[in-house]
Amino acid sequence: MAGTAKEHLGLALALRVPIFVVINKIDLCPPSMTARVMEQVKLVLTSPGCKKTPFRIHNRDDAITAASCFTGDSYSTSTTPIFFTSSVTGENLDLLTTFLNVLPQFQSLKEQERKIQESPEFQVLQT
Repeated sequence: MAGTAKEHLGLALALRVPIFVVINKIDLCPPSMTARVMEQVKLVLTSPGCKKTPFRIHNRDDAITAASCFTGDSYSTSTTPIFFTSSVTGENLDLLTTFLNVLPQFQSLKEQERKIQESPEFQVLQT
């Protein structure tokens, strides 16, 4: 797993946003490489600093189940869906699309509009 990916994961954890993983270009590597990448991702996600449960998405039902874990306004899910895709062949892109389409909306449109209209609040600390 590249350093940049670990940095992005660290930022997502710090910001307490739900996480899902997409591993692309599976058309370019053999199954043994895919398995090795999956093991690396599992190690990082299950590490003490992350404490996530990896959930590899194999079919449409898995994608729907994973999306249902992302509910409410809180950061309560420990399940982290993992998608293996190919943009060239289109393999598993339907699963990713299903997942994204089934994700629950975290705020109502009315609430989003209210927040957009609010004046931003700034705090300036001088040292």
